[in-house]
Amino acid sequence: GITYVDPIEYDLLFFRFINPERNDFPDIDTDFEDRRRKEVKDYLKKKFKHVASISTFTYFKDKGVIRDAARVFMVPLSDVNRAMKSIDTFEDFMDSPNTREFRTKYPEVTWLAEKLRGKIRSVGVHAAGVVVAKDDLRKYAPIESRADANDEVSGRIPVVAYDMDTVADIGLIKLDALGLKTLSVISDTLKTIKDRSGKEINLYEIPLDDQKVYQIFNDGYTKGIFQAEATPYTNLLIKMRVDKFEDLAASNALVRPGAMNTVGASYIKRKHGDEAVHYTHPIMKPFTENTYGVIIYQEQVMQACVHLGGMTWSEADKVRKVIGKKQDAKELSPFKDKFIEGAKKHISTDEAENLWKNFEAHAGYSFNRSHAVAYSMLSYYTAWLKCYYPLEFLFSILKNEGDKDARTGYLIEAKRLGIKVKLPHVNESDVNFSLQKDSIRFGLAEVKFISDSIANKIIEKRPYENYKDFVDKASKKGSGINSRAITSLNSIGGAAFDDNPRSGKEAESYYEFLGIPSFNLSNLDPKIKAQARPIDEFEELGSFVMFGMAKSIKRGNGWSRIELVDESGSVGLFDIEQTKIETNKMYFVLVGDNRISRYVEVDLINKESEDAFVKYLYAQSYPIDENQRFVISYTPYKTKAGKTMAHLVMSDKDKNLNRAIVFSSMYPLSLAKMREGMVCEPVLKTLEDGTLMVKEVK
Repeated sequence: GITYVDPIEYDLLFFRFINPERNDFPDIDTDFEDRRRKEVKDYLKKKFKHVASISTFTYFKDKGVIRDAARVFMVPLSDVNRAMKSIDTFEDFMDSPNTREFRTKYPEVTWLAEKLRGKIRSVGVHAAGVVVAKDDLRKYAPIESRADANDEVSGRIPVVAYDMDTVADIGLIKLDALGLKTLSVISDTLKTIKDRSGKEINLYEIPLDDQKVYQIFNDGYTKGIFQAEATPYTNLLIKMRVDKFEDLAASNALVRPGAMNTVGASYIKRKHGDEAVHYTHPIMKPFTENTYGVIIYQEQVMQACVHLGGMTWSEADKVRKVIGKKQDAKELSPFKDKFIEGAKKHISTDEAENLWKNFEAHAGYSFNRSHAVAYSMLSYYTAWLKCYYPLEFLFSILKNEGDKDARTGYLIEAKRLGIKVKLPHVNESDVNFSLQKDSIRFGLAEVKFISDSIANKIIEKRPYENYKDFVDKASKKGSGINSRAITSLNSIGGAAFDDNPRSGKEAESYYEFLGIPSFNLSNLDPKIKAQARPIDEFEELGSFVMFGMAKSIKRGNGWSRIELVDESGSVGLFDIEQTKIETNKMYFVLVGDNRISRYVEVDLINKESEDAFVKYLYAQSYPIDENQRFVISYTPYKTKAGKTMAHLVMSDKDKNLNRAIVFSSMYPLSLAKMREGMVCEPVLKTLEDGTLMVKEVK
């Protein structure tokens, strides 16, 4: 793919490779600034005569089909929400004991949902995809006319009545002009730097070996960095300790499940010198040397098929297509025997079969190298800008981030970087975020219940001498400023004047109206808060106390993932599926190896509590012997084999914490001697992966 291309340059850099007299080209994806996607699509229409958009289809599936069926029978929404709370898929709905009552009470919903499931629910137009052909498209596919949501003047546009997969199957050229917000952020950052300092930065000229930039990845400060800010990716980068661009590109491929579940661990060990670099055969060294002998890219799979397996490039490309399209690994079966037969000339049958198994795992999801390099270049660019121009970079991110929930994390990151973020004010703010000297000022439209239109009306009527002047102008008929907007501004001090001073309680409304978390612990013993480890010091292994606000909760079959935020950052922690943690509330949590072992709402913490975790928070030490432990958390669970085990977190006399596993053989004894609040004397053993297990209890 070609990344970060101006539409004016599109013809020179891209379409020179396309001959519209042919219809057998593969899909081509190209990334543009998201705000310029319509411009690109308009260009395509002018460039090629026979152009149409592509249909999209949504289907009745998962939780949605159950809600749709329930709506038909007018089932009370409260009943539906209660049943849907703990499930994600249709299979969950049919199997979960949490939905049994609902299924029994409303059998007609289940009946209709099963009938509808898998059928088309609605049709739409692909946001980015268009097809081009050498002749009238009606020769190749049915054409519909659809309303153009982005162009009310021209009215309607031609649309191929197939989805993107079918379009590719019949041989049409499919072009995806993909809108990428990161490209808009980069563009705005460069423009802001030029406006503020006069510097014109050419990102193509920056060095790719800057260790200050790679240190950002290795330290895990990836907020705002393209792709890398997702927790699994951040954790991978911390483990990898990237120090050159080749590693960064490899991380882009390794983070995909297909590669990570097979060769990811070996790559990391070999990079760190903990495992010898091994080549399955010297033939493979030239194209796997940069990845320490490990195959992680689609191109390497193709090269192995040709050079080791004796296959033709055409056959190897078919293998690549199966992997690239994320098709079922069974699609690779026709090529397996040919590869193994050819590879046996160089390596053993077992080695050939093991190598093929890795290829099948790549079908889960594997990037090609060119894609990994292009995307990693964006990751590096954004990290470089964050490293050297953090103010302009964070400003551009906030300016382009439309999701107010997502914005919270960037505001926390700005605070970590020492960037001052000023609150909105009727006399100072623009419509959206603005830069004022070395500070970022909230825009009026960033306040809850204030639209761009209302913000513009407020700006048109300023300056305001005082609060009375503001209210008088806002109250005039036809002002466009409603009372709810005034209330919102007062909630966060956005209309504070001498005649309308701040109350001191505005911080309590920052999260609701601005997305800024408020961590007010004025009524809590400072010794308790001091025990909490900041989120930016989170570690995947180990037991410790953390404090923060539950920002969001994602549920799956048998688990939930709580996003916890504090003033230093955010982290995702796992809990049981039916967690009772609620969003927007403040908690102290006891973490045990990336899981929430115990939690307590801040407002419920008091010295009289009998809760073992609260007692731990108040305790200065425990009056126990050196070998004894105080049990803070004991969590039984069943394995897939039906055996009962337990996780527990214990403290020694000095409040040092340990998490341990109780295997099924020890479970009955642990249940008698190691429940929460009990003092025990365990004998612990360290397993190969560093996990502690309870060997016996004295």
